[in-house]
Amino acid sequence: MKYSYILGALASTAAAHSWVEQLSVIAPNGTLVGAPGFPRGNVKRGTPEFSDTALVNLIPPNPRGPNQIFDTDLMCKDSQTKQAQTGQSPRLQAAAGANVALRYQENGHVTLPETQAGKPKNRGTLYVYGTTQPQEDDKFLSIHRQWTADGQGGDKRGVLLSTRDYDDGQCYQVNGGQISSERQKTFAHTPNALMGADLWCQQDIQLPANAPSGKPYTLYWVWDWPTMPGTEGFPEGKQEIYTTCMDVDIVPGADTQQKSAGTSFAQGQDLGNAAVAAQLSDIANPTAVTGQSIPFQAASGTPSPTDNSGKQPSSTPAATTGQSSSQTSGFTSFAGETAPAATATSTNGGNSQQQGPSDRRGGGHRSQHDGNGSYNPNAQNTGTAIQNGNAAPATTTATVTGPVSTVTEVQTAMQTITQTKMQTVTANAKRNEPATQAPSPTEYPSIRDVESSTACSKTESAYKLRARNPFYILPKDATESGAGC
Repeated sequence: MKYSYILGALASTAAAHSWVEQLSVIAPNGTLVGAPGFPRGNVKRGTPEFSDTALVNLIPPNPRGPNQIFDTDLMCKDSQTKQAQTGQSPRLQAAAGANVALRYQENGHVTLPETQAGKPKNRGTLYVYGTTQPQEDDKFLSIHRQWTADGQGGDKRGVLLSTRDYDDGQCYQVNGGQISSERQKTFAHTPNALMGADLWCQQDIQLPANAPSGKPYTLYWVWDWPTMPGTEGFPEGKQEIYTTCMDVDIVPGADTQQKSAGTSFAQGQDLGNAAVAAQLSDIANPTAVTGQSIPFQAASGTPSPTDNSGKQPSSTPAATTGQSSSQTSGFTSFAGETAPAATATSTNGGNSQQQGPSDRRGGGHRSQHDGNGSYNPNAQNTGTAIQNGNAAPATTTATVTGPVSTVTEVQTAMQTITQTKMQTVTANAKRNEPATQAPSPTEYPSIRDVESSTACSKTESAYKLRARNPFYILPKDATESGAGC
C-alpha cells in the first residue's frame, strides 16, 4: 500500500484530458466527510477496463471540424446518458443544501500551460448545471450557456449551480514545471492512495436546499476550454469542451454535519482531504466566474454515422448493388461562409470517394488518423477517406473539378454529374438491348405507326428503355383524355 501513491502519480501523467473522478460532501469546516460518490458509468483507475476514452466526452468529437457542434449532440457520453452506476462506484449520498466537492486531475493543463497555445489563462471555465428532470437525450446546446441561475433560461428544466476557473489556484501534478514546483511547497499534502503525490483540482458547489429527498439530483459538469481566435492554425479559434454526468442521492435525515449553518474553513488541515478555502467562502455564488469563450455557431448538416459523439445519428445507408453515384466535397460549411476548392467524382459500380482538407491539430493532444478510418498514432490526419462498394466499376466516369466557392455551386455541380451519369447509363442500356427485326411495309403502314405502337406496348423493349429514362415522358394510356395510344 505504501507504493500506491506512486502508481497514482504515474497514472495521472498518462491521462490526456479531465473528467470528474470523485464527489465528496464538505463539512462546514472544509473537511471532506463520508463515503465518496462517482459519476455515471464510472471506470476506476487500476482496473483492466480503465482508459481515457472510457470516460472522456469531447465536444465536438474527433475527427469532426474544430467548431462544428450540432444541435443533436448530447450533453452526456453514451455510457452516461442513463442514471446508472457501475459496480464499486456508487452515487454520492448527500442532504439537500449540502456542500459538495467535485474533484478532477489537472494532468498538466494547469502546471504546464505552455504545451497548449491560445488557451485562456484560467485554463478554461467550469460550469455545473443541476436538474430534477434529466432526460437521456438532453442536448448540449439546449443546456450549456442556456440554463441560468434563476432557472428561467432555456427550457427551464434546470439551473446553473456554479462557475469556477479550471485552475482552482492550488492544485498540481508533480512534474518539472515551475508552477508545479512552487505549489508543491505552498500547498503540501500527505500523499495517499487516491491522488499519489499530486493534489487534485476541485469545484465546490452547493446543492439546492429544495432538492427533493428520496430521488437522485442530476449534475452536468462542463469544462469549456477553447483555443482562442487568432492562435496559429486556428484563426477562428477552436471549441474544446468536456462533460461529465452524475447524480447525487438526496437522502432525508442526513448527518447534521452536512447541514450545519455557516462555514468556517479550518486552517492547517491536510489539503488532500479538504475543500478549497477560497471557493468555500463564495460557494453560494453561481456566477462567480466569467471566463473567455467562443460563441457557438450551429453547424449545418447532420453528424456522420461514424461520429464519435455519444449519440445515435440518423443516416441513410449507402447502396451496395446496382448503379450509384456519391459526391462529397469533404467539408461542412456554415451558413454564409465560403467553402474551399472541392473535387466531385462520380463512378459507376457503387464506388464513392470523399476528399477534402482536414486539420485536426489539438495542441498537446493530437488525434491522428490515417484517412482510411483506422487509428494510426504515427500518421498525419489527411482528412481523406475512400470507401469502395462491391460492384465492379464501369468504364465511364463523370468528373467535375475546379474551385467551388459556395455550397450552392457544389449542389449545382452535383446535379450536372447526376444528369450526365443518367444519360450515360441510358445510352449503355440502349446499346445492350436485343436487336429487333425491321417490319415490312405490308405489316405497318408507316414508321410513325411503328414508333407509336411500340411505345404503347409494355411488352416491347423500347417501352422498357423509355420507362427507365427519367428525361422521357411516356405516352398516356388509351383510357386517358387526349391519349395518343
